[in-house]
Amino acid sequence: MKTKSGKRGVDAKYFNDGTDTPVLERTERSIDFNWEMRSPDPALVHTDNFGAQYEAVLTPPLSGYYTIRLSGQNSSTLALNGQPFLTNQAAAGFHSTSLGVHLDAGVAYPIRVSYHAEAGDAALHLEWSLPRTSEQLDAEVRSASPKLRSADAVIFVGGWNHGLDTEGLDRQNMDFPKGQEKLIRSVARLNPRTIVVL
Repeated sequence: MKTKSGKRGVDAKYFNDGTDTPVLERTERSIDFNWEMRSPDPALVHTDNFGAQYEAVLTPPLSGYYTIRLSGQNSSTLALNGQPFLTNQAAAGFHSTSLGVHLDAGVAYPIRVSYHAEAGDAALHLEWSLPRTSEQLDAEVRSASPKLRSADAVIFVGGWNHGLDTEGLDRQNMDFPKGQEKLIRSVARLNPRTIVVL
């Protein structure tokens, strides 16, 4: 993602409850935060009861169906190309929601994420997966099959990312991202000594 000015990252604004004027504006590397019970900036932003708004431009490298996932604690919304796309309400604990959408390569899609934190832990994550066909996945497994067959064991480390698979957050289920389960089955057929770490 890039800012509207073309810099890598996202434009961020932070608000304390009770005011429409941002108390902090800066560029963030991504939307991937585990604040827990801390403030985004203790000198300016409240630990509890604050809001945030993030704007950026997403330019897909490939055409196809992308899965976009919005996760976190408290409430957040995602607008894609000026239209409401995802809403994530987590009244208690951690929650995530995702949706598939077709995006065209090279097209600049504006995105806006709005977030509000109440009392307690706070977290916000925005992720997407690149389109990947079954044929591509099968070809990659075939290419690696000699090494997979001859290995003493295969250790497959799966899951989402460090922001969602972490000691500080409880998973709502044990599901893998789309495509990983099929990959695990393909690898295990080639080498039954496959160990899966979630």
